[in-house]
Order: sequence, then C-alpha cells, then structure tokens
Amino acid sequence: MLVLVRLSLGQPIVYILNKREITIGRVDKDIIVNDPSVSRGHAKIELAPHAPGTLVYFDATPSVTITDSSKFGTSINNKQISKETPTPVEIGSLISLSANKVRFVLMNVPLCFCLSSLTKQEKQEAQEKASIFGRILERWTDSCTHLVMRTASFTEKFAFALISCKPIVKPEYLTAIETLPVSQPIEGEQPQILSSSDEVKIPDIQQITEQLYTMLPRIIDFIPDLDASIRSSPSQLHPDKRRKQLFRGMKFLFLSPNLFTNFSKIVLSAGGEASQFNYEIKDKIKWKLQLKTEQKDKEREIMKDILQQLEQYIGYLGIGSLSQIQQNKSQAQQNSSEISQLYEQLVPEACKQCGINIYDQADIPGLFTT
Repeated sequence: MLVLVRLSLGQPIVYILNKREITIGRVDKDIIVNDPSVSRGHAKIELAPHAPGTLVYFDATPSVTITDSSKFGTSINNKQISKETPTPVEIGSLISLSANKVRFVLMNVPLCFCLSSLTKQEKQEAQEKASIFGRILERWTDSCTHLVMRTASFTEKFAFALISCKPIVKPEYLTAIETLPVSQPIEGEQPQILSSSDEVKIPDIQQITEQLYTMLPRIIDFIPDLDASIRSSPSQLHPDKRRKQLFRGMKFLFLSPNLFTNFSKIVLSAGGEASQFNYEIKDKIKWKLQLKTEQKDKEREIMKDILQQLEQYIGYLGIGSLSQIQQNKSQAQQNSSEISQLYEQLVPEACKQCGINIYDQADIPGLFTT
C-alpha cells in the first residue's frame, strides 16, 4: 500500500493512498495542511493501477503522478514541477509544498492478499478492490500478508497462514480498506510547520509499517466462519508467533505423495522434519496379493515390511487422515480397491505397534492454539 508520510520534528503522520485521486490543500481536501502558504487546492495525487493480467512483483505499486495547482508551488526532490502538469513520483521521493515548509515522502508498505475458496465473482471483485492498495495472489508465498477466505476450511493456504502468523480475513476486509479515510484522527500534537532550514530524518519503513497496521481495519471484525473440518473457534485463528516452532523436534511421515508435496513445507516452516512414506512397500503389497497363499501369511509379511519402514520415525504420522489418502486420485489409480482396503487395515495397526499416532488434519495438536 502506498502511503504519504508527512515529515515532522515529532511523530511522522501517515496518510493512506487507497483511492485513485487524493487531494491536498488547506480546506476540504483528503489531506489538509493548515498553513497560509498552502493553497486551498494545492495539489492532486493520482494513482493508476496496473492493467489486469500484467506481470508484476509482489511489491509493485500503481504509477503515481502529482499535479500542482498552487500559488507557491510544489517540488519533487527539491526540484519545482510545472503547474497543471501531471509529474511522475517514485517511491522514496520527497514532495515539498510552499518553500519546503511542508514535506512528504512517498513510501510503500506491501499488502499482498492470497485468495482461497472464493467464487469466480468474489475473486474478480477482490482484484478490482485491491488494485490500488495491494496485490492479489492465487498461490501462497512468503510475501503474502493476508489470507482471504469466505469460510475457513483446512487447505494448504490456510495452514501456511496459521504457521506464518498471517491474518485470515473475509473478503469484506478489502472493502473496509478501500473505504478507509485517507486522513485519520491524530492523537497528541499536530504536525509542526517546518522552516526551510529544518533537517528531518526520513522514518524507517518498519516504523511506518507498524503505524499503518494500526490504521487498517481490525482483524477481529473480519474473521471468517469455520466449516465442519475445523474443530476450533474463530477466536483461535488469531496470529500467534508461537506457531512458528509448533513442530520443533517432531518428525512427520506422509503416506500420500500429494500430501507430502503440499504440506511438507508447512512442517518445515514450523520447525519440524518431513519424510515421504517409501512406496516400494506398495509394490510389495501388490506383489504379495498376487500370491496364492493364506490371507494371514500375507498380512503378517506385509505388516513386517510396514513396521520396518515406520520404526525410524517418531512423533506423528503425516497431515491428513487415511480416508483422505484413499480419496487421492493418483493413489486410487495405482491401487485396486482390495489393496486400498488392506492398506487401510494394516497401517493403523503398524503405527499402533510403533507407538505412532495418526492425526486427522483438523486435529493437529497446537495448530490453532499452542
């Protein structure tokens, strides 16, 4: 999100640029500067978002121009700009009004929203709303700052958001940002009018980020409802930094290749270790079923193979229930129904003998609260 930071000898003032046109002046404007040297309609800032489908980086911003309409002029990086002419402004540029008495710096605090389980229309609306103040992503990356869901359900993105301590919000959160006032009430002293000789340090981006987040809508007002797969309460979805070490000292064994691909990064992100079940056993099962021997002998040999694989692991057996593994399409294509049934019967028993617990993905200890 682009912000205009007014420099001061005291606390800097942050103005959020969440619409296409922002006006600056002495009265009745988005950003009001109470100084006689500032014109009633001093300048106008315009934001032009990237066209839909344009490839941009996560911290990319709309292009910004400023148009001066004042009596005493406007400068960018100490160079006065032409009147009534839109002039490009880059991130980090110093904007000065009226002989350097009022100074702003243009800064960017990236807001990156990952969408999950939304309808096509909701995705389009989210893209339109966030085009000015943020980015929309379909896949979760480390740069994501929020996860947007209509109803919270256990997905890869959902788990990543919890482990990464990122807020999970309804789509209405984007509307709330879009409708925020550019200038919000300021507590304490008003910003001072500077003299042309005053030297003011540009604030650190971390300081501005923290200040911006206090201006954004409250997360607690936009927590999504939970579906039946999550046995928790909405209040437990709040970001909690302790989750980053949730799986420390634990080893996870994934029975499904798809689950390993999707969730091993989550385990690693939370300090755990992840391994994939050795599917040579699956081939042994298939081969043994073809032998014309008694069922008990087959089960005994298969159990021995599985136990040998599981003995090296401690902690928990994967993220995902055995019923999910059976539903996995690739698994179903490779195994006959007879093999799947036998596999489902033997693995829990083998785990029991090894002292390993099987957890459904909605029951991972401490995922919601630690």
